[in-house]
Amino acid sequence: MGLVIYGSYPDRKIGASNLIYDEIINYYSNMENIHTTVILYSPRGNKNHLRSIQISDDGKEINVIHLHNRKSSFEEEFDVVLSLDIKAPSLLKNLNAKLKVAWLGDIEYMVIFEHYLASIRNRKITFFDFPRVILKMGKSMIAYKIILKSFNLVIVSSRNSINFLSIIGVKSQFLPFPLKFSDRISYLDMKKELGKPKKRVFMFYGNLMGLGSKSAVSELESVFIPALTKTYGKNGFELQITGKYDSQSDIFLKLNKFSEVKFTGFINDIDSEIDLAHYCIFPIKSRVGNRTRIIHAMSLHKVCISHYATSKGNPFLESGKNCILYRNQYDLEIWLQQLKMNELNERQISENAFKSYEKTYKSHVALDRIQETVAQELRRIN
Repeated sequence: MGLVIYGSYPDRKIGASNLIYDEIINYYSNMENIHTTVILYSPRGNKNHLRSIQISDDGKEINVIHLHNRKSSFEEEFDVVLSLDIKAPSLLKNLNAKLKVAWLGDIEYMVIFEHYLASIRNRKITFFDFPRVILKMGKSMIAYKIILKSFNLVIVSSRNSINFLSIIGVKSQFLPFPLKFSDRISYLDMKKELGKPKKRVFMFYGNLMGLGSKSAVSELESVFIPALTKTYGKNGFELQITGKYDSQSDIFLKLNKFSEVKFTGFINDIDSEIDLAHYCIFPIKSRVGNRTRIIHAMSLHKVCISHYATSKGNPFLESGKNCILYRNQYDLEIWLQQLKMNELNERQISENAFKSYEKTYKSHVALDRIQETVAQELRRIN
């Protein structure tokens, strides 16, 4: 098994992608019947074919090859090569493998488009920028089409990416990605052990400079905060925003004016901070991506309130069962009123949220499913 990654060896402490890559590497490295080599490609550097050893979390040695030249010939032969990034597959032309598999995160040309829509909503750019955006999207679409031609199997991490890739004639299938979070005591035990404030605390967290947060700014300002104010009254709730931010960023400039909003900055022990909140909110209207922060909150037995658009990427979100999904302000106000009047079984929703995580995105469950799909495709082409 060859695992191809663009850039440096993944540090699971930096970003969701690195966390996923590290889980995949450790999984295959620990399979006794599979010899795994990690191939790192970076255009910078001059020591081509440099070999090193990386130690996994459980102490196992992982073979690593560093490449800096796209035209490098490759002596090793693999049954399977799995590319964990769209930027690295140009290397696959020179890799000998029976089966070539691509695992894709967010689709770049759709990310470009969603950034454009978010910028319009936040009044950063105008419709006159549309031709430039379309040109940039077109170049990205052509690159995807050319690169993915060489793959036998394309796996996407977001359900709606299937439709995005079908636009350029690429077939793909969605599989949940592996996420490993710390085991915590249950939501019910937390309710007993922690003295939660009487005022309802709604928490929005994550990378505050990313697409998800960028698309949430106008939604928080124009929909979520007005709905909370109507339901709980002025200063009758707290909206906690956690993550690194710039004092000149849109999210700070537009939301800091509200007395109910509290910016905490980056917090190391985010799990403990989440435990103290009543609800985690994700008013993200972007149709691109599968939000790892939602899955993280569900793994902590939290009741998540999200925009309906997030379910396009994560088909396991079921409103009223393992989360709350809303479409507009009126819809959100109805849900909030039910929460205020204790008309919803929050205990059941939180338990179902955790069970959903365990059945789909929990590391070993998701990885077994990926391996089963790869093995099935390998048997098909043999």
